[in-house]
Amino acid sequence: MVDMATLNGRRYRSNAPGEDPSPVYLVIDSQRRWIVDQAIYDGLFPDTDGIYSETFLEDIPRGPDIDDAVLGRIADDDPNVYLGIDGRRRLVPNIATRDRYHFRGDVGPSARIATLIDGAPVP
Repeated sequence: MVDMATLNGRRYRSNAPGEDPSPVYLVIDSQRRWIVDQAIYDGLFPDTDGIYSETFLEDIPRGPDIDDAVLGRIADDDPNVYLGIDGRRRLVPNIATRDRYHFRGDVGPSARIATLIDGAPVP
């Protein structure tokens, strides 16, 4: 059995027979979460490089859909990058985490990030 925590940061599409291959899922907090539209995807990720195609997606517990998410900094002079998701501002703690998730690197200040309450850091 796969340790689900090791899948955090991966993006998946299904390649199971008969399944629609277009939905992209992000694994975060050991759950696969559907990114519901292209605009949200484009705000988080620079491209589609590194998306895995798998038949075992149903083995990864399904979490809530990602229907609103943003990456940003609180202010211009803030070196920290945050993921705004589920009404929380979650710190992306280091470059290694950003790279594991394949998050965008060109992140500026976000008024939305500044209004969210703190949540747990991105694992």
